[in-house]
Amino acid sequence: MDTLSLAAKQQFQIDQIIATPLVDLGTVVDAQYTGVLAPSDERDRLGSGVTRQFLEDASSYHQKYFDIGYSNYLLSIALDAIKIDVLPGDLILDIGSGSGPSVFALMNSFPECHIVATDISPDLLAILRTCLVEKGRPEKCTTLCLDLNRRWFHGQPFQLAVGSAILHHLFEPEQLIAAVFSAVRTGGAVVFFEPFEPGYAMMATIYRLLLAQNSLSRPLNARLAEFFRNKIAQTAQMKCEAKDAALYAEVDDKWLFTRLYFSEIADRIGAAKMMIHPLNVSEKPFTNHLQVMLRLGLNMQPSDAPDWIWESITEQEESLSSSCKRDLFLEGCVAFVK
Repeated sequence: MDTLSLAAKQQFQIDQIIATPLVDLGTVVDAQYTGVLAPSDERDRLGSGVTRQFLEDASSYHQKYFDIGYSNYLLSIALDAIKIDVLPGDLILDIGSGSGPSVFALMNSFPECHIVATDISPDLLAILRTCLVEKGRPEKCTTLCLDLNRRWFHGQPFQLAVGSAILHHLFEPEQLIAAVFSAVRTGGAVVFFEPFEPGYAMMATIYRLLLAQNSLSRPLNARLAEFFRNKIAQTAQMKCEAKDAALYAEVDDKWLFTRLYFSEIADRIGAAKMMIHPLNVSEKPFTNHLQVMLRLGLNMQPSDAPDWIWESITEQEESLSSSCKRDLFLEGCVAFVK
């Protein structure tokens, strides 16, 4: 039997599921990393392939994106969709945990389970450990600094694995999906929350329309115009095609996905079922998305942009059926059930 007994899970030790010797980075690297474990033969490669925002700028990244409420919302959608049994004492794998919003969402939903949180940034995991201590939950989570593209775990110890906004950062997402799927037991699931190309392609079309309408009667300031041009270029860069390692070496956001991309992976890894569910379903998806992008990218409120922009986007949204807008979703939940 390759799953842990309930008694063993309740007295969980990481060496029960990973054969590689681990070290505490707080002991061998710096005290700020206390409680963050890493493979002993990998400690000299910590942070390899990670860009600045996840290392020396980790605190800024944490402040910008740490949102447990939104992670609770995402997880609720996934759990409603996959309907798998997660029992007290089960192990749950959190993929690309960062500073931990998805970890705390999992703890909220499964308070009797143990979470194995993973990331390749020791700095973000150190922030997570601090948050765990502050919230009085350090014993409910093991933090591992390692690259899940490799198959570290023996057996199939996990009932559920969750990755929030991680696949689109990778050169070869399928490699990580397959590695994690192999560590989930039959009846379990692997869930990801990722951006999808159809919705972003529609947004790029809207940006082009807004740039084309830029005139004396409908002026765009230079900052907004440049923002729209950059978003068009980024969408083209991220389309659902193989990525060249040299060209994308310094690019954080590499992929936008399609249903077909994940469907073909599901066949190759032998998933019993693959499901995709749109997130943030709305009659005004493109208006809502641009409002968020302006806040995150330019620190702008909707009222800071000209009224005609919102009128133009509304016109596009009203020309589409509700069904079509669901097909043109920007963010989605994809689940592989074993």
